[in-house]
Amino acid sequence: MGRRLRTPLPQHPFLLTPDLPNGAVIAVKERQRRLKDSSVYNKRHHVRTLSALTRTVWITSAVLSTHSTPHSY
Repeated sequence: MGRRLRTPLPQHPFLLTPDLPNGAVIAVKERQRRLKDSSVYNKRHHVRTLSALTRTVWITSAVLSTHSTPHSY
């Protein structure tokens, strides 16, 4: 996909009609490129799959009483 130079010389009409690439072919190539990029990144950075995450339970607390002495700033 090179750049066409502007020229005052006459050109063939075939060169003047734009041609769009096939969208399906481009989508497949981009998907393959992304998969390859991700595998290279994972290999380079020693990525490992995570183990199953455990569920964390948060326990809330309440203030029962205040301290008798004031803060000593």
